[in-house]
Amino acid sequence: YFKDEPYGAAGKTGTSESYKNGVMSWDLSFAGYAPFDNPEIAIAVIVPNAYRDGYAQPHSAANIISQRVFRTFFELKEK
Repeated sequence: YFKDEPYGAAGKTGTSESYKNGVMSWDLSFAGYAPFDNPEIAIAVIVPNAYRDGYAQPHSAANIISQRVFRTFFELKEK
């Protein structure tokens, strides 16, 4: 999601189990910063209940949200 972006982000994705009313679901996360060599922005994104009861949001939801945040930041910076 970030390899072709001009700002050069670095970060880490993650998953964790969570339970609500005895039903397990998966939470997705991404924490990162950009540009990696001289950071101007750091973010953390958590997508709760991304996988539950056999129904899943895209596994990359946290990455997509992060990419949009980074893009918006650098676009606004140019104005």
